[in-house]
Amino acid sequence: MLADRAARGLHAHWRAQCGYVAGGEVAEHDGVLLTVTNLSDETLNCAFVPDTPADPAGAVDWCVAEFERRRLRPGMELRAGRHPEIEALLRGRGFTVVVRRPAMTMPLPAGRQAGSDAVEVREVSSEADLAAFRAIQSEVFDLAPPVAEAFLPRAALDVPGIRWFLATHDGVACGTAGATLSEHGAGIVGVATLPAYRGRGVGRTVTAAAATWAAGMGADLAWLYPSAMAQRMYERLGFTTLDDVAQVWVA
Repeated sequence: MLADRAARGLHAHWRAQCGYVAGGEVAEHDGVLLTVTNLSDETLNCAFVPDTPADPAGAVDWCVAEFERRRLRPGMELRAGRHPEIEALLRGRGFTVVVRRPAMTMPLPAGRQAGSDAVEVREVSSEADLAAFRAIQSEVFDLAPPVAEAFLPRAALDVPGIRWFLATHDGVACGTAGATLSEHGAGIVGVATLPAYRGRGVGRTVTAAAATWAAGMGADLAWLYPSAMAQRMYERLGFTTLDDVAQVWVA
């Protein structure tokens, strides 16, 4: 199923992130995958449920204890409706859903990869481009600059199967995207456009560049989990919205 590939691809990407972020950790227990960067931003520390736990209550207990041991706010991302017992357990513990994102996929190579002629995209390779990428991520995703720097260290540029792209409009760095490869396809991640440059084709063009790179590397599918604001843009690029929603629960 396409939805399964997207979910497994997301898990693989988080594993990779925790591998290049200093202090990042990955742990597993009874169907639960814990991926923590240990950075001081709750959006960068999460747990997933790739497989149905044999003991749902015990799995939730383990997950919460692991977050609390690290003095992090517990958070778990679930595919809506896939694990009703865990949803009920989280709800009973006072967890609430704070984010909902639909899974979207697109076959590669894609037929609709047109961008904007006014936008140029290049692969991030220099320290200057990396600094610009971090600055955009910091502003768009409301990350403290030190957190953005730690979340995307220089080592991230050297990870096999992951590439980062920087978009400029009239020479001004204003957009970002990443592509992450796994056996499940290519994830399009970190797509961001500075507010002043939205509506100019920046997000569309940098996303197309990331997808084109992934196709050139042999990926047959691109997946992503967009915000509601960006969903229409991805549909225009050729992505299809699946009947699968990721819900982030936090205590």
